[in-house]
Amino acid sequence: MSTRKSLFMETTEIPVQKTAGDILSLLVRAGATQVSLDYQGGKIVGMWFTYPVDGHAVPFRLPVRTEPIFKIINGRRTPDGWKQFNRAAMADKDRDQAERVAWRQLLRWIEAQIAMVETGMVKTDEVFLPYVATATGQTLYEHFIETGAAARLLPAPEGMR
Repeated sequence: MSTRKSLFMETTEIPVQKTAGDILSLLVRAGATQVSLDYQGGKIVGMWFTYPVDGHAVPFRLPVRTEPIFKIINGRRTPDGWKQFNRAAMADKDRDQAERVAWRQLLRWIEAQIAMVETGMVKTDEVFLPYVATATGQTLYEHFIETGAAARLLPAPEGMR
């Protein structure tokens, strides 16, 4: 008997459109002044929102990366004999499920962040800082990694080198 670990929100059947709407409501409740969705091939693939920081409208981009979840779900299908065909045949179904899971995971993460904001533990811009959108459309995190700034700006503390 196999003991595979399930993914958080793996069994959700809630449509991506509903989850995106739930996220939109949360962001507006937290003070977002604009929210928009990115589409590719008729499917929602990401979300942008604007939030005021020190009197300036700051754009944030929330990417939804479904491919890693798809690889886990589809990769569980046994790759031998007729089951290999089954893996390919189930790819569309698995991709749809991966999208639902990724969006629900994002919703739950945002709910946790907003709960911390509402209690005063953190500020909205503080928890979403990695998702600030640069002029190129990259997130601050993506820019930070791509340019190698992490290595230059964040040396390990003395005792951890």
